Amino acid sequence: MNQQMIEKIQKTSKKVLLVTNIAKIFCIVMGVIIIVAGIICLATANQINEQVANEVSSGAVAISEVFDGMSDEMTRDILENGYTAYVFVAYVATGGLILFGTAVIFHFIGKIFKDLKESYSPFVPAIVKDMKIAFIIITVISALNSLLIGLITGLALWCVLHIFEYGCELQKLSDETL
Repeated sequence: MNQQMIEKIQKTSKKVLLVTNIAKIFCIVMGVIIIVAGIICLATANQINEQVANEVSSGAVAISEVFDGMSDEMTRDILENGYTAYVFVAYVATGGLILFGTAVIFHFIGKIFKDLKESYSPFVPAIVKDMKIAFIIITVISALNSLLIGLITGLALWCVLHIFEYGCELQKLSDETL
């Protein structure tokens, strides 16, 4: 690789590292805010349950609007048993976990670009290791959203990972030749 290309990769890596660090901090802060909101929901569960039940019984909110994607019968059971706030907390906790998972992904992507910034080749075992961790987390989060999308994402990332592993082998052979 010529020196200009290496310098371009290192300069770009420095910028991407900054962006990933900002995104990671944003995800962590938003995750904390969401978790705090979940704790507040738990602390005020009785008031939330009563308020939602009152809104549904008065007709201000249709039962089908309370929990998107749930059947009216299931929503009615949740309302009657006083579990509305707990379902909200489950939604909030899921959002917080996704944000923390995204922060972890940004952390490993940042490590990849930090290694790229400091090395003279993208084909370094440390980069492949960080890619593997990030790709596994990305695949799991994708699969939680949609099994088909998770499968496609996992296969595509697996291919990219093997390309980088092969590049590491070629880089090792090249370094040994020199």
